[in-house]
Amino acid sequence: MVTDPGYGRHNRGFFRKISTSNLLSTLVQNACITVSASLIQRAILIAIFGWLQFVCAGQIDTTLFLPEVKITSQKPAPSIIGERTEFWNDSLLNTRQARSLGDLLSDETGAFVKSYGSGGIATISLRGSSAGQTAITWNGVPVQNPMLGLQDLSLIPLGFIDDAQISYGGNTAAEGSGSIAGVIALRNDEATPDDFNIALNTSLGSFGFWNQEVQLKYGNGKIGGRTRYFHQEAENDFNYQIRSDLPEKIQSHAKTNQNGILQELHYSIKSNQQISAFAWWQKSDRQIPATTVQNKSEATQKDESLRFMLNWKMHNTIWKWNAKAAIFKDKIQYQDPQILLEANSNSTVAMAEFTGQWSLDPAYELSFGLNHYAFSALTDSYANRQRQHRTALFASYIQHFGKWDGQLNIRQEFVDGEFAPFTLALGIDGQLTSWLRLKVKVSRDYRLPTLNDLYWVPGGNPELMPESGWSQELGLALEKSNHQHIFNYNITGFNRNITNWILWSINAGESFWSAKNIVQVHSRGIEQRLKYRWLAGAWTLNASVGYDYILSTNEVALDNPMIEAGEQLIYVPVHSARGSVGVSWKGILIDYRQTYTGKVSTEFQDVLDGYGLGNVFLQYKWTLTQFTINPFLEIDNIWNINYRVLQYRPMPGRNFKIGLKLNFTRNNHP
Repeated sequence: MVTDPGYGRHNRGFFRKISTSNLLSTLVQNACITVSASLIQRAILIAIFGWLQFVCAGQIDTTLFLPEVKITSQKPAPSIIGERTEFWNDSLLNTRQARSLGDLLSDETGAFVKSYGSGGIATISLRGSSAGQTAITWNGVPVQNPMLGLQDLSLIPLGFIDDAQISYGGNTAAEGSGSIAGVIALRNDEATPDDFNIALNTSLGSFGFWNQEVQLKYGNGKIGGRTRYFHQEAENDFNYQIRSDLPEKIQSHAKTNQNGILQELHYSIKSNQQISAFAWWQKSDRQIPATTVQNKSEATQKDESLRFMLNWKMHNTIWKWNAKAAIFKDKIQYQDPQILLEANSNSTVAMAEFTGQWSLDPAYELSFGLNHYAFSALTDSYANRQRQHRTALFASYIQHFGKWDGQLNIRQEFVDGEFAPFTLALGIDGQLTSWLRLKVKVSRDYRLPTLNDLYWVPGGNPELMPESGWSQELGLALEKSNHQHIFNYNITGFNRNITNWILWSINAGESFWSAKNIVQVHSRGIEQRLKYRWLAGAWTLNASVGYDYILSTNEVALDNPMIEAGEQLIYVPVHSARGSVGVSWKGILIDYRQTYTGKVSTEFQDVLDGYGLGNVFLQYKWTLTQFTINPFLEIDNIWNINYRVLQYRPMPGRNFKIGLKLNFTRNNHP
């Protein structure tokens, strides 16, 4: 069971219970440099130089470039040629300190992130989809809870990710069930480290926010690993106002506490063969605050996950082979003493996959694979433990025709021995002129019912059909550049029709919700992105603007719930926009981002007004031989806007984070 934890609005003071001088002192102490608050800057430099003299004596100087212009991770290939993608490498993710995947998607993309507030549950609606129609993968394996069919984005810290890519549009033929709207691919760099690196990151913020991160990287090129740990907590006790004629309230019972560790080991068997192992444990404790129509809340939710993965790969001039196995365990504990409710759920996913890729000639490429997933789940609301097995056969063919590329993906999945819908995707990408590209993609997609949809008591329906349909998209990409200016513009139009959309509703004469295939949804829209980069000596300017127009409407009138034909789905804004401008010069980075989210309808037949949010990020980078120090400041909701993402869930006003990041690198092969 997933509850609706909510986190709220408004700021009272710069930092709760922390003065500015004490804040800076605490930051430096957490970074292992103890100084007095009155001599903070001088003491930091003295401590750094002293420590460098001790640990870096005899080391060869290196030059470290600004993160916003250095690419340190290789971009993964798109799932399907012809689709629109957005990509963030580790250098870009490093400028999003102490943030989650939900924060990244909300700031950087046109996706609507349904956030219940700071530290609260966050899910995604992509191109007018439901949360379960976007797949989220970690190193190629879906991480969605099989009972819910979705992943809480607030539980994925960016510090555990080396790069991320969002692929828009249907991807079922490449990724399987749950990717009707797109795929968010998260990846860890599997290159075996050949140096030693330690990074410490600590930050404090408004409303009792405290974050600590430690990352270690070590290896000799043959064998190596990475260890990452984070701890984050917050009181979330901000002020908020329900109406302008009512006094402000302080959100209470809203504490959050998260801890996690990610361990990686990489071994290069030969120059063309490698094996990698990953272990990711994470735990979250959250108090669930009252809504604006409740007087009090005592509800809590605990989430715990444990993920293991083993990956082997080998290549030669013609073949590439890859095998992986994984087991994921999720546990959710929800309690609400006020209504004497205690709900616990446990789920396990075990998978194995083998893929091959053959390319005898650079003009074409053939890929194929087989995987098997075994799901097991138990909750108080199931009659007994439920299990499901899925096996998939899939293949892809890529052909290069001069300036044009084409790709065909096919997939056949079997669920407990029964045929699932056959899926395919066809993509074309070609150069019309030296500066203009055309992209086209057509796909057939589906989403299987979740275990809760099938087996929840009461309301689950074992006779549910998969959601299924077709999607199409057409895009133009323009790029002009010279030695100093880079200009990009792309526009994409998409169309998607889904039948047998699963909706939970209450039947006449019944007192409980049940799952039914009763909705047909037509989603269509236009997405535009404009980016500009200017390089001049030590100066770099980055600017971007984006606008999305999305209609996602129910095509069949319903009586229960009452939905008119042609009505926009709830929590799907028709209009959304975003813009950013960033300037860097000799280690100084200043970045401003503005987003606008249009009005949305709610499940309560109300309309939430649109809102615009501005965020500022400031950073300075000192480079001292092999040691760097990065103080940074973030100001979120700088204009102190009173807004709601979800009805009855307050959101925070202006809030601050200030932090310090220390990084030491020793090259084992000078």
